[in-house]
Amino acid sequence: MASQSPTATASSSQSALTLLSSSILYFALIFTSGLALGCIRVPFLQPILGDRKAQLLEMPVMLVAIAKSAQLIVRRLHPQTSTSHLAAIGFVALVLMLVAEIAGTVFFMGKEWKGWWNWVQDRDAVAGPVYFTLLAVFAAMPVWVDP
Repeated sequence: MASQSPTATASSSQSALTLLSSSILYFALIFTSGLALGCIRVPFLQPILGDRKAQLLEMPVMLVAIAKSAQLIVRRLHPQTSTSHLAAIGFVALVLMLVAEIAGTVFFMGKEWKGWWNWVQDRDAVAGPVYFTLLAVFAAMPVWVDP
């Protein structure tokens, strides 16, 4: 069995670290955008428009934030990166986002974790599917943007 050279191992470690740090940055940009928009939506828009309309109004803004953040990550940090690495950045960022969403639901909102299916069904009938579509777009956007 052949082992990798020290240079190949270091390059592989550097690549994994770069991928992870880019995923964390992408997640952090979108998470803080959502947090900031939530600070506007919940106290100001929800009482006037209702939960569904306020969420739906926020989603196009989040789509722009997703596109711009992915564009920043790809153009500045990964202009010559393969599609598979860009997909990995989006996937890892999605996993981080799901962990943050579930942790927020359980620990900060005080809801009991009853499994994935209940978490999905707990969403609004209209805004929920749009939200989950936006999560899929979030994961795929690093691949879709032009470097």
